[in-house]
Amino acid sequence: MKKEKPLITYQTGPNESYLIGTKDQLLNFANSIIDSVNSAKTDKFLGVDVLVNNIISTELDSKAEIQIDEVIVVENDKLKNELFYKIYNS
Repeated sequence: MKKEKPLITYQTGPNESYLIGTKDQLLNFANSIIDSVNSAKTDKFLGVDVLVNNIISTELDSKAEIQIDEVIVVENDKLKNELFYKIYNS
């Protein structure tokens, strides 16, 4: 039996995205985020030293409009913002 997974979808307006799933699906997804953070490995992402894990990439329903490729852990908000703008402006 195929494992059912939650999904992320969005609307056309700003600030309109939704994480949808059953209670069990959402709790499993939340745990996969925690597991990803706890088992992330040292790497460089866009020239910044980070911790990275991609085990979460298979945790969303394939029809989800938004997929998550990797969880990236940074040391502080400055690095979080730096990476955001590097991705946003690429």
